[in-house]
Amino acid sequence: MCKLFTKTIFYLFVSISLNACADRKQAEPEIYLIPEGYVGSFYVVFDIPTGRKPEYEDKFRVYRIPASGVLQSRFSFNEGWLASTDIKYFFINKNGKRTPITHRWLGSLPDTPENRHDPKIYIFSGGVGTLGLGMSNDKNKCTISFSSFIVATKPRILEGIQTVELSSFFNKKPFPCQKNYQAPSDHANKRKHGVLNGSR
Repeated sequence: MCKLFTKTIFYLFVSISLNACADRKQAEPEIYLIPEGYVGSFYVVFDIPTGRKPEYEDKFRVYRIPASGVLQSRFSFNEGWLASTDIKYFFINKNGKRTPITHRWLGSLPDTPENRHDPKIYIFSGGVGTLGLGMSNDKNKCTISFSSFIVATKPRILEGIQTVELSSFFNKKPFPCQKNYQAPSDHANKRKHGVLNGSR
């Protein structure tokens, strides 16, 4: 009787777990295209009315990261779960040739001799977040949502690497989540937040 009861509980737990997974929303697959030679942090900022128009390759969303490291996109946040095989990262050169970035790193990076001498390029996932723009008493204040990443080798991360500060990037009114916002030219922000290989 006890064994039967235990099995019943186990099957019930499995059934609930499977149903929970089935109920989870699946996000759209993603492709990230990063300028060849770019090193540093990069962002996708969502729901920007004057941002880059949504682009797809088959079922994949395409995020073309500009030289500034901050992609302002009209895409809404990609809510849901994704298998690792449904997220792809590439360097892309001026001729459109893509080079896959296959190494990824999650979590903290220990300062070890092995990591100090690892030459491979990784995508470090920084996560997702929101940023409030404007003072608390500003009637035009608004909030943006974003995903953040870093592309670099482990030694560059351990040495300290340049990062994007969105509050500095969007430091002029009107703010990007407002209808009268005009996106700054990428040329004006070029290489401000990221660096090219071989430069500091």
